[in-house]
Amino acid sequence: MKYQSDALGAAMLLVGALSSMSAQGACYRVSRSSPTTDINAVDYVEPGRGEVRIWDGATDTAGQGALAMTININNEAFQPDGTLLASKVLSIYDLGSGHTGGYAPEQVLFRCSPEEKPETFYEYYSTNGDNDWAGKDEEGSAIGLPQAYRTVQRGLMARVTNLNTGEYASRYWKRRPLVLDMANDRDERGWYLIKAKHFSNYKVEFFKYSQSKGSGDIGWQDGPAGQNWMYAQPIAYSAFQGGGGSPWLSEGADHNQNFSGWFWDWPGAINPYQVVKVRRSASCRVETVTPVVAFPAISVAELEQGGQRTLPVDIRLQCQTGAPANAGLSGFQSGTAQGQTAMGLLVQPANYQAALTEGLGTSGGGVSHLLSDGYGVNPAVATGVGVALRRPGGQVLNLLSDVLLTGGGGDAGWYPVLQDTAELGSQDGWTRYQARMQAVLTRLPGKRVKAGGLNATAQVVIRVQ
Repeated sequence: MKYQSDALGAAMLLVGALSSMSAQGACYRVSRSSPTTDINAVDYVEPGRGEVRIWDGATDTAGQGALAMTININNEAFQPDGTLLASKVLSIYDLGSGHTGGYAPEQVLFRCSPEEKPETFYEYYSTNGDNDWAGKDEEGSAIGLPQAYRTVQRGLMARVTNLNTGEYASRYWKRRPLVLDMANDRDERGWYLIKAKHFSNYKVEFFKYSQSKGSGDIGWQDGPAGQNWMYAQPIAYSAFQGGGGSPWLSEGADHNQNFSGWFWDWPGAINPYQVVKVRRSASCRVETVTPVVAFPAISVAELEQGGQRTLPVDIRLQCQTGAPANAGLSGFQSGTAQGQTAMGLLVQPANYQAALTEGLGTSGGGVSHLLSDGYGVNPAVATGVGVALRRPGGQVLNLLSDVLLTGGGGDAGWYPVLQDTAELGSQDGWTRYQARMQAVLTRLPGKRVKAGGLNATAQVVIRVQ
């Protein structure tokens, strides 16, 4: 375990890292609040060659914020082992200490002397292999999910993928050569500039595995409202090797004993600390949804005059309302408060960005209308027109932009899952419901309509808040 709980330990580590760099190599950290003007300084960055900022390396809280999400761990009847509970792509720019977006693409992290060979610059990556609950114990192979590792949370494994190599991070270090653009990543004196953009992005997946015991202390894990991830240890790291940085890392080395360069020469960490929320609540799932909504043709003139086309969308649900379906879980509640179950319609990222461009965003991060694929880009696509959703009683609904972020209520696109539903029957603790809403083809507020086609997809999602 790599803790920073006392100042003496951190100071001793810092001295060791500096001694290693000056004695063994010629790569130097570039970490300043403003660039130095001393052209002879080892961390001098020529104007126009890169950005200079302070960065702290992969401390215990590095990467905090990038992984924000809510995960509901349900029972075996609802989530068989191996169920993917959440997945998120993380940018290296969000994985440093401080805050998301802490790095800029052109930010210079290291400056390496001309005598160095660029083919010796590597990104190393691994799980937190010396930590029992953050990357030491591989469990996923038992159910066909290689390199999925035990976490501190009971019933939950994590797997990390390097998106440049396509390989899973493991307890045993892997490496990737850093590729520099010699026209832009080398200064006029021949020094090499290692920038944030040279390091990989990562994907994190969380899987259900009932045999995973987590920390072993289930008391704090089983509260009726769940808990935030309060264990301050990253689950994976990105490290730099070159010019004396992280000198003893080697491909295949066991992170359980070898974490050379931590945390000074490691740019990033993947960290659930305080931002991943875990629930263990009874919930619902979608059985069926109207697969296609095909609007009849409507003219530009009619739309401009306030005309609309309205069609129903039917959704059938199944909810864990009683025993035995809700065994081992907190009781089911429909709503948007913490621990309650909500439903929303998720738009695709490109459609979301198009809606934001048209000024259709909400204060909670949702959007008010679903726009066509290719909106504003493809000349064959109609503009000034979109699809709004509303309840049978007239309530207008917002749409979701991010299925992993919960708690925003209607402004984000979340609504009580059983709002405006009719019960269809119950058996063995499962209750089936039908919900109906209306899809409305309409002119966008304040926009002129241009004729064309409209084709878009929205996904019905249910999530414990």
